[in-house]
Amino acid sequence: MGWILLILLALFLIIFLSIIVILYFGFSVSAELNIKEMSIESGIDFKWLKFTIYHLNFPDDEKKLKEKKIDIEKENDDEKLTLSDKLEKFTYIIKCKINPLLPYIKEALNPFLEFLITGSKAFKLNLFYLNFIIGFEDTSSTALTVGYIWAFASILNIFPVIDISAIPDFEKEIMDLYSKIIIKFYPLKVIKASIKLMTRKPMLKLMFNVVKVLV
Repeated sequence: MGWILLILLALFLIIFLSIIVILYFGFSVSAELNIKEMSIESGIDFKWLKFTIYHLNFPDDEKKLKEKKIDIEKENDDEKLTLSDKLEKFTYIIKCKINPLLPYIKEALNPFLEFLITGSKAFKLNLFYLNFIIGFEDTSSTALTVGYIWAFASILNIFPVIDISAIPDFEKEIMDLYSKIIIKFYPLKVIKASIKLMTRKPMLKLMFNVVKVLV
């Protein structure tokens, strides 16, 4: 029996430490947008270290999501309320649910703002890449537009993670674009900030009264 408990404890520690390591190194979200000859392609990758966890393509997956949303809306057509019913329900929610919570929401506002500031540090911009290929019928308009982009880019490109550029095409009319953004997300920082927020007295009072109102 003692050996079984030791094995279970060891497994628990291994799993716990593995989760901590995964959360510590964080995840990266990479989004790409490619507009070429009026054709739009884009995708999002979710990665941990070098391993791709999930990949989402647009517009193919976007069409599927829209179709699914339409189906859900069709199912809910019969459940729609009249305008007077909606107004009555909204008024009831404001008077009986929201108003009693306003003093507690006001009290919890500062801790929540602190949470947002701390939580924002969990996100880090690793790359912002933007490249244009521009060509107009009038070559002078092409040169002028690209010149404006170069001037604007020279200000932002002083940051190492930002790379904005433009290529003029004086032979044909074209407006192509390629963009890539990589953001690193550290969940451990958000969890730490969330625990700190949830243990603050104003937040505990707010949660208690939210449960009280809902029940």
